[in-house]
Amino acid sequence: RKNLEWFQENGFSRVILCPLGYLPEMERIPKTLLNIDVLWYGSDCERRLEVLADLDHSGLCIKRLVNIYGRERDGWIARSKVILNWHFYEQPIFEIFRCSYLFANRKAVVSEGGSVDEELEDLAHQTCTIAERDEIVEVCQRLCKDDERRRQVEERGYEAFKKIDFVESVRQALEESV
Repeated sequence: RKNLEWFQENGFSRVILCPLGYLPEMERIPKTLLNIDVLWYGSDCERRLEVLADLDHSGLCIKRLVNIYGRERDGWIARSKVILNWHFYEQPIFEIFRCSYLFANRKAVVSEGGSVDEELEDLAHQTCTIAERDEIVEVCQRLCKDDERRRQVEERGYEAFKKIDFVESVRQALEESV
């Protein structure tokens, strides 16, 4: 909704919100041996690098990816117990485009909270394990060691995301556009 507001404030009069949602075709990462504790992928920035440095010294097996996409990225996702979602900006919007694919594939996501978009922040709390900056290492360690808890997080994220029907979102957006 924050993006929608920005577009409207900047002269775009016909802007319609179409929330990202679940499609069965998103489920395509096979279950495999989990030999990576925490995976992080995305662009580097100072606030992310600080968190990753702490994780590097945690004793966990950490994998970082930059500019890796498609099957290669999916292979790393498949092998990872936890995927870290840490905001790029100080005034963040929850990274639904990154995380939706993970939810659809039953992956445990540990995320920073604090999205400036209330609806997306609510979704983050339904689907992720939210961690504050000073507890990120402990939260990741706990989830990596506790298979049952991690499976609960995976299922909770999957079930919450699956309730958001993308086809219905597109249908509603198209109806609003006429």
